[in-house]
Amino acid sequence: MRFRPLNEDHAIESVKFSVVFSSGILAQSILAVEQSHDLWRESLPARSVADVSIESSGRTGNAPGVFFAFVRPDGSPSWSMTVAVNKIDVECFLYSRWERVWTEARGYFVKVIEILSKTQPSLEIGAVELTVKDVFVATEKNYPLDQLLKPCARLPEFIFHAGQAWHANSGWFEVREGAHRTLHNLNCDATPTQDATLINMSHYQQGGMKSPINISANATNISKILEESMSTLHKANKRLMIELLRDEMASRIGLGTSTNVNV
Repeated sequence: MRFRPLNEDHAIESVKFSVVFSSGILAQSILAVEQSHDLWRESLPARSVADVSIESSGRTGNAPGVFFAFVRPDGSPSWSMTVAVNKIDVECFLYSRWERVWTEARGYFVKVIEILSKTQPSLEIGAVELTVKDVFVATEKNYPLDQLLKPCARLPEFIFHAGQAWHANSGWFEVREGAHRTLHNLNCDATPTQDATLINMSHYQQGGMKSPINISANATNISKILEESMSTLHKANKRLMIELLRDEMASRIGLGTSTNVNV
């Protein structure tokens, strides 16, 4: 084939899960999370505390944040978790399969939210986010993009004739019955290197809650709420990739084909 996924059986470079609160996380709550490092120290041993730059109403300021990670010998993280501003971000750079990766990420969310429910019981979850970054490698300089991607409403026609380097960005809202709308952003580009060209595809989703979820009142159901919400975003990501990819590549990375989009 003229294209191959970044990994042997999938193309995912990284996946980031986020829980977004309706209001900011207070400094004392950040401190409580930092002091609870022992709860996940074995899997995320590195820890650092730093102010995070934020912008509001045209002004830039700083907010407290804490970062945990499992760091590779080269200094890059294979897993990380950041608690800052109004979000918890958990990112995996060593993706295998959804069930294993999401189960680990959900465990971190549940532990941190339990801490926050004691220090800041009024906090409410307003949305969840999922960002999946896929990479495909073109082994030919003058690669035929239409053998990897197929024309569809999400991709502009010009990229199929743009040559080796190009960039395209699109966004839309999806509204499902009985649920709040989901924001989608698809960012794709081609990056030439000395030996190949990397086709990067980043799909960001933000799924809003029908109504804010108070983390104290719903403490026993937080895991279930996150499971249902993130599963919906995961399925939407798979449907989009099936819509974008040629059937041969979609099948190669375990997504099925365009005749089976309800995965």
